[in-house]
This record gives sequence, C-alpha cells and structure tokens, in this order.
Amino acid sequence: MAAWVALEEAAATHGTARDPAQTSTEFTTAVLTTTPAPAPELTTLRTLYQRARFTDHPVTDTDVTTARTALTTIARTLDEPPTAAHP
Repeated sequence: MAAWVALEEAAATHGTARDPAQTSTEFTTAVLTTTPAPAPELTTLRTLYQRARFTDHPVTDTDVTTARTALTTIARTLDEPPTAAHP
C-alpha cells in the first residue's frame, strides 16, 4: 500500500526508520513514541495496511480514501514545529 510506504519515508525523515525486522505494530509504536504523529490516524493506517497485506479482502475505494486522509493528517502533524514533548 503506497500510503504505508509514504508513512515509512516520512517517519525516516523525522528520525524513525523502520527496521526490516519490525512488524507494522512495532513500527507504529516506535513512531508514536518518537514523533507527534496522531495515534488514531496511525492506527487506521496500520489496520488498513495489515488488511491489504495479510488478508484476501480487496482494497476498496473507501480504504484508499481513508488511508490518504490518515496519511495527510500524519504528514501535517509531522510538518508542524516541534513542541516541548517532541523536540
């Protein structure tokens, strides 16, 4: 899923690169602890990625729209200036 790859790239730009051995859950946990990325959108993107990658369910237009929306919100958050909680 392209949105997941974009998330990995954005997180790496902010210092949280995905280790090849990390599961998607481990990676999103790392992103949550090292960036100000919003948990609901990360969870949404992770869930959609796991469904697309590990099930036979087809990716729907709604899934794509939901993933894009989540990724846009995450990207906006990562583009904001750092706060005291996330220097």
